[in-house]
Amino acid sequence: MRFSLLYFLVAFLSLSCTRKDAANQETASPEEVLLDKALAYHFENGSDSLQVSFQMRGRDYTASLHNGAFEYTRQYTDTSGAYAATLTNLGLVETRNGAPILYSTKDSISRAGGVNSVIYFSLLPLFLKDEAVNICCMQREVIDGKAYDRLEVRFSQNGGGTDNDDVYLYWIDPLDGSMDFLAYSFQVNERGTRFRKATNPRRVNGVLFQDYINFIGPSDPDSLTYISSAYRENRLDTLSLIELENLSVSYLNP
Repeated sequence: MRFSLLYFLVAFLSLSCTRKDAANQETASPEEVLLDKALAYHFENGSDSLQVSFQMRGRDYTASLHNGAFEYTRQYTDTSGAYAATLTNLGLVETRNGAPILYSTKDSISRAGGVNSVIYFSLLPLFLKDEAVNICCMQREVIDGKAYDRLEVRFSQNGGGTDNDDVYLYWIDPLDGSMDFLAYSFQVNERGTRFRKATNPRRVNGVLFQDYINFIGPSDPDSLTYISSAYRENRLDTLSLIELENLSVSYLNP
């Protein structure tokens, strides 16, 4: 999941989650207006001081966001011991059976990315207005018989992380702001594309959570231009199911 490394680096370098201000609707672009609608729909009570916990694939996660600072945790046990990881604006700390683990810089970034990736996708569209995000090309498209506005996301080279050439697409309902589909390409390692369909939407204390069906997309560089057509034509194979369990949401004091 390429967002893992990218967004850890953005957060680490900036030491805060800075957002573009689209409050002035006279100067906001149509893309910014749509994102504001999506944020309002997915986070009814706001998202600046939020604490979330859930389980995914047998692992426990928490996310705390407060006044630009964040703390993400992951805990699990396997045959080699009990692992606990904490990722903050300052970096990653991980232990095994209570003892600190010393990773190389490369491995530490990879492990941090694994934590951040899960939180990132679980709280979409929360992070789509960060400074390194460039959104363009709003286009109307029909998927599963419903009209969506599709947004294309690219990243600035300055602050956009090592994967700033990756491209993402988000399909948002222009009427209510729900984000029901997404797709992305990645250029390193195995290289390829993914297409995700949101399922099982449910609201927990004002926050909308969704599970995903994760499809494998074509690997050619231009495949994002037709990946939704491939989905409509049943030409995408299912890779995995992404399901969140035991969800809890609370709000921190200002």
